[in-house]
Amino acid sequence: LAGSRDSGKSFSVGCGFVLHQWLTDGAFRYDAESKNNPRKVDITIGAEGAEKSKLIMDKIRVAMDLLPGAQEINGKYYKPPFAKQFSGSWALGKEIKAEYQKKKGSDWVVEGSKSMIKHRSFRDNPFADQGSRPTAIVLEEAGLFSNLKEVYYNTKDNLNDGLKKIGSLVMLGTGGDMDKGTAEMAEMF
Repeated sequence: LAGSRDSGKSFSVGCGFVLHQWLTDGAFRYDAESKNNPRKVDITIGAEGAEKSKLIMDKIRVAMDLLPGAQEINGKYYKPPFAKQFSGSWALGKEIKAEYQKKKGSDWVVEGSKSMIKHRSFRDNPFADQGSRPTAIVLEEAGLFSNLKEVYYNTKDNLNDGLKKIGSLVMLGTGGDMDKGTAEMAEMF
């Protein structure tokens, strides 16, 4: 996805695709089946440098904070219907995971779907997402990668489970300098 600056690429992908996948655990329908049997969604967001992927991570965080539907009834606050409790960190090299501690009887147990959003840098490591089976990989500002083809070849198979495709790769960024900065992106496009 290449386009002009400030056309909403990061917002559309971050909030329209990533956040939707994570909040719904990848469900195509919201019914008793999907609610009672959530699947684990594993999403990787990365860029060559953390300063670029941090932008999309920040948009996702703000969108989560602004989810509609919260209500206060008789002095009791009710979260938005799609709000999730999560643990972890938004920092580079870390992840947030839809899990939390809940007291059951006298014990604490881990609850939640375990869906996660991982934040990675591919600058010095084209294998930054190895060992995972993500349902989505988002590469932010792909035109600025100095190793885009190498990252692609080292991550594309992570989106398969044997012969079954389980995930999508989304590369986005500002199109423009097709002779230098975005040359590999233009060639791949």
